[in-house]
Amino acid sequence: MIRMEPPPAIEQARWLAPGIAFVRFNLFPGGPEATEAARAFMATHADASTIIFDLRTHMGGGLDEMDVIFPWLFATPTRLVSMAARTSVDEAGGSPVGDGPALRRVQGDPNFVTREHWATAGPDSRLIDARVFVLTSGFTGSAAEHFALAMKHSGRGTLVGRATFGANHFGGDQDLGGGFTAFIPVGRTFDPVTGQDWEAVGVVPDIDVAPEAALIEALTRSGLSLEAATELSAEVAPGGPMVSPRRG
Repeated sequence: MIRMEPPPAIEQARWLAPGIAFVRFNLFPGGPEATEAARAFMATHADASTIIFDLRTHMGGGLDEMDVIFPWLFATPTRLVSMAARTSVDEAGGSPVGDGPALRRVQGDPNFVTREHWATAGPDSRLIDARVFVLTSGFTGSAAEHFALAMKHSGRGTLVGRATFGANHFGGDQDLGGGFTAFIPVGRTFDPVTGQDWEAVGVVPDIDVAPEAALIEALTRSGLSLEAATELSAEVAPGGPMVSPRRG
């Protein structure tokens, strides 16, 4: 049996063209190394006029990387999404959502502990007016969908690609005995204005194109020729899947 190595959390962090920065996140694993890599990308490319986040092969994770990216992109405190975890689970310490500087507790359904995820302005404002594209596919899941909805809901980024996977309800594995486990959801993330989440349906892109063409679309909208955009897209094409196993 051949064991496949997981893809790196971050790859292809680079300039694609003058003023156009690009990075692919395959995972938000959290921790100092991954968080510093995200921070370093933003700092190194802080003079970009366009920044492209490729989440087409992103499998999920947490908030740490988001919380070092978002301060570069927002000029004022901005509410992004809401997260509600069942009260009994939260009080017992079983919720994957904790308290942190970017999370604010708010009143809501008493059966749930509701927190809002906020972006706050950072000390460096060079990317405040940069154009932001987020590339998505049917494989884009969980924390990557959180990122995508945050960009869409706030109007800060343009989503290009296909509707995301639809893995909204968060939770954890529970031991059922006999070598069996089950994933038990304990909460959800949702648009604070509409109250809608993306479970099973995904986050719908602003520009609906095949995932393989998403970077070409973003680059041509950033001023590159179709020929140049096509060549660059092939050069940094992801190696992982971009199709939802749920929808095919």
